[in-house]
Amino acid sequence: FYNCRSLTDVNLSKKLTEIGSSAFYNCTALTGVILPETLTSIGNSAFRYCTSLTDIVFHANLITVGNYAFANCEKLKDITFSDSQIQIGSYTFYNCDSIEKIEIKNNNEIGSYCFSNCNGITEIIIGDTIIVNADIEADAGTYEFNYYYKKVEDETWTKIETAFKSIL
Repeated sequence: FYNCRSLTDVNLSKKLTEIGSSAFYNCTALTGVILPETLTSIGNSAFRYCTSLTDIVFHANLITVGNYAFANCEKLKDITFSDSQIQIGSYTFYNCDSIEKIEIKNNNEIGSYCFSNCNGITEIIIGDTIIVNADIEADAGTYEFNYYYKKVEDETWTKIETAFKSIL
């Protein structure tokens, strides 16, 4: 469905486990996608430039969301993460200016610049422990370390800066 600009809605199979890289890339009219509960992986740039997409719900079985998966989804406003652990790639929500609220549960792993240039964010709720993983860096190469963060007074915001670059 790459570059299918007339596609407005997608009804995915309830047995689907993976959405491949760039599967819905630049489907600019796409407004609604219901991700099945069986989904475990969303590939790199899968929904990139889906500029009409407004909301997305990540279910408990989802394990990975690729780099740039929802980048430049200008109207994406609501993101709901489940209570399960999810690895969210680098630049995943880059330039999603309409996102207002983010809630990240405990033990989720987020890539560098995941929410960079999301200038509409007014509220960030973070669980007690998150991981910002340089290993899932998109363009700057990979590194041999993870950053582990425990929510503590005055230290949390400086340590997660790479994930939320430009909005903190």
